[in-house]
Amino acid sequence: MDYYRIRGFDASYSNTFLDGLLAEGAPFEELWAFERIEVVKGPASTLFGQGPLGGFVNLVSKRPRPDFFGEVQFTGGSFDYYQGAFDINSPFNKDRTIYARLNALFRSAGSFVDFAGSKRIFVARHSPGRSPLRPRSPS
Repeated sequence: MDYYRIRGFDASYSNTFLDGLLAEGAPFEELWAFERIEVVKGPASTLFGQGPLGGFVNLVSKRPRPDFFGEVQFTGGSFDYYQGAFDINSPFNKDRTIYARLNALFRSAGSFVDFAGSKRIFVARHSPGRSPLRPRSPS
């Protein structure tokens, strides 16, 4: 996500939000880290103060959840492009009130240009989450 426009207006340098907070500069974020990308079109100054006329982008990070799940991904392509990634979420107790998430990615890519390859390692550990307090049922 280097540069993008919304309705003809620049929305990448000072109009990108990360989890609802303004991200400084032009963030080059790894897309594997996000659960979703929200695009708000039109003037959003009534919601977020001074902003662009075209809209803005909100990047929503992956968060721990009380369910157990996992995802593994492998990709390959031209010019020695290889990518492996995983995303694992797990509860730590039977009541599912404490849980954590770990996602990581490794990418290695060559190029048709000599000495222009790239390698990227991304790791995001999400601190153990806690579910909202629930009233206990009388026993």
